Amino acid sequence: MKMRQSICFSVLALILMLLAAVASPVAAAELKSNTVQAFDRYTRLTEERINGELRDGRPFLWVDVMPEGRRGTLYSRLRQGQIVMDRLETRENGREIDVPDGLIHHWIGIVFIPGATLQQTVTLLQDYNNHYKIYKPEVIGSKLLGRDGNNFEIEGIHQMTFSFLFV
Repeated sequence: MKMRQSICFSVLALILMLLAAVASPVAAAELKSNTVQAFDRYTRLTEERINGELRDGRPFLWVDVMPEGRRGTLYSRLRQGQIVMDRLETRENGREIDVPDGLIHHWIGIVFIPGATLQQTVTLLQDYNNHYKIYKPEVIGSKLLGRDGNNFEIEGIHQMTFSFLFV
């Protein structure tokens, strides 16, 4: 019994240290110029690929490019109300793009919202000032800082959630 209490206390102490570390204020990182250049190159190559696919008449939706069997499975999941996501990676001449002092998380997702129009969906997605209400509890703050056409500058504060199970 004493051993179990000791283990529980050690685990609890570890959890508290992790939570304290996550909750500590983090100073904003200053991006290095070579990191920004690599990100800009990644973005440019990604946009060139997308524009080429659209020019060539490829399907617009990512799911429609999948092989028939996988596409059917993905559409079935969408009809069941699931969100379908996948990790993407843009490559340069078949090679990974090096991002010094940085990471690029490139994901794509699709969801089916029965009865929603395109205008309703776009309006909801672009309502950045209310994302903290729409996506709570994960988003605890959101603000539109500026807009230039289809480019939006936003500030968002996300909360991390931890789940623990003790047996």
